[in-house]
Amino acid sequence: RDPRMLKGFVEWPEDFASLFRDAGVWRDESMLVDLQAPALVDPSPLALIDANATLNRGAMWTAVAQRAAGLRSIGLNVGDRLVIQLPNSNNFVITFLACLWAGVIPVMALPGHRRGELIHVAHTTAAKGICVSSQPAPDVDFLDLAGQVAKEVPSVEYVIEDGSHYLQMSLDDYGRAPMYEAQGCEIALFLLSGGTTGLPKLIARTHNDYAYNIRTSSDVTELGPHSRYLVALPAGHNFPLGCPGLLGTISHGGVVIMASSPSEKGAFGLARQHLPTLSSVVPAIAISWMQSEARDALSSLTVLQVGGARLNPEVAQQVKPRLGCTLQQVFGMAEGLLNYTHLDDPDHVIIGTQGRKGSSFDEIKIVDEDDHPVPLGQ
Repeated sequence: RDPRMLKGFVEWPEDFASLFRDAGVWRDESMLVDLQAPALVDPSPLALIDANATLNRGAMWTAVAQRAAGLRSIGLNVGDRLVIQLPNSNNFVITFLACLWAGVIPVMALPGHRRGELIHVAHTTAAKGICVSSQPAPDVDFLDLAGQVAKEVPSVEYVIEDGSHYLQMSLDDYGRAPMYEAQGCEIALFLLSGGTTGLPKLIARTHNDYAYNIRTSSDVTELGPHSRYLVALPAGHNFPLGCPGLLGTISHGGVVIMASSPSEKGAFGLARQHLPTLSSVVPAIAISWMQSEARDALSSLTVLQVGGARLNPEVAQQVKPRLGCTLQQVFGMAEGLLNYTHLDDPDHVIIGTQGRKGSSFDEIKIVDEDDHPVPLGQ
């Protein structure tokens, strides 16, 4: 066993692993291979936008390699875990990709997590660092919170501000790091469960399985170089990260637009200016967008993904008339299973279901209260 693998991480059973390799589902390579491919073909097209800056593909990957050099220079090594709790911005994307580039494993904390959750996550992963925003929220100073975590968790040595600074030193001033060539079976990142009770569960995703997650999601959503993805939900969630999310958009040569929030103030101005074609939201946000008098800001959308909870059919049937785009319902989990309605499905399927499995290799069993399989139609 690779010594970088955490205690408690269970590798895929060999029979499944062999099946996935033989079928080409697993490519046994770093996620960065797919993610970097468009920039290697042409580094000049636009790739990443937030309220403060725009970056083309080449500039984005230069920033990634520079930040990866900074992470390594302060002492983060291959296999070390870094808890990332950053708001939506270009900095989030660069920091996440820099971790992959340096071989550091990002742990995707969410903006709403506080002391209890962060201590639990840092302790469970034996994290070596925590990366937070230097900008406080109304109810919390994130740097102070990170300091508390560092005091409580002995493994935490580094508190990094905004992904770019450590002890007033810029992490972007160390040149360019060589890319770490991860094996496909290595852990690429940790997602956190979205449960509403108890402490979040850690979900280990390998380069093999998460790259496949992104590819299959991209196929169902028909991503391409034309795609412009508006990240409205917190980017550390599985949904906007890799279903197909910002990572799918990058790997297909599209443009990622990082909105600070899904509110009119956070998202609509960017949408008017940069014309997104795709976004992902939860039902409450979909309703808010449809009811907004300024919803014409979203007129460039061709697809709106809705997931995270069941969308009432009465609401679902209003998406196309009010927003002028195709609804794609999504039901899934950060552990792996994803179901989608397809863009060419009949209206009754798009409105009344949350789709079908995204991969032919997914296995689904529906049981009754006694755990017995139920017949078709139940």
